[in-house]
Amino acid sequence: MKPYVSVIIAALNEEEAIANVVASVPREIADEVIVVDNGSTDRTAEVAAATGACVVAEPERGYGRAFRAGLHSLSAECEIVVFRWPIKNRRHSPRVSFGGHTHSVNAG
Repeated sequence: MKPYVSVIIAALNEEEAIANVVASVPREIADEVIVVDNGSTDRTAEVAAATGACVVAEPERGYGRAFRAGLHSLSAECEIVVFRWPIKNRRHSPRVSFGGHTHSVNAG
């Protein structure tokens, strides 16, 4: 049986990129996509919601705060969490958490 996978994307002023970032999440793998709007002054939240992502607001800036807000809004069925950064922040590798451990994923 496939585990329930949730993807959390932290976003700050990503109106132009967020639709592509959400679309890049393989829906056959991810059961839930959460975009945490980290205090954007543009239409990031509106565009993310239009893609079908669940949008959570976290007005206090910072990746830690954003990902914590995303974790608090996970579905109760969630078994695996993937942390995804917007494209302009590619210096970070996506991370997968399971079994109490966090692993970096080579995004290619």
